[in-house]
Amino acid sequence: MSFDSQVLGRVYFLRWKQPQVGDVAEIVDEVEAASQRARAKLCYVALAPDDSPPPDKDTRDAMATALERLAKCCDSIHLVFEGSGFRQSLKRTAIAGVMIATGRGRSIQVHASMDEVAMALPNLPEIARLRDQLRGGVVARAV
Repeated sequence: MSFDSQVLGRVYFLRWKQPQVGDVAEIVDEVEAASQRARAKLCYVALAPDDSPPPDKDTRDAMATALERLAKCCDSIHLVFEGSGFRQSLKRTAIAGVMIATGRGRSIQVHASMDEVAMALPNLPEIARLRDQLRGGVVARAV
């Protein structure tokens, strides 16, 4: 498995290790099931740590297709590309450009850190708890 995930309240959190095409459908299935259990739309947060490799073309294509299903069960989608410097900034800019071009710019937001997500979603204390867990090195697989 190339990711860790957990549901905390109405937040589905995913931390990529090595993005792989085979995991994308599993993730979307988990999000849909969690939304059904909650009887509400979720907030989806996916984190790509600074040291995580970029997904290959097949995985990127699967992720783009998955956004349609995610949009049906998520109020908002937050993509976090950690790190600083030109390479990370370029990743965030490229993803944001694709989201705007596809009309998904309003429902999908791109961030540089979990701190940014917490500031964007002050009414979801689960985000701050996840951020604090990450600082402590804890992300459980409890979906």
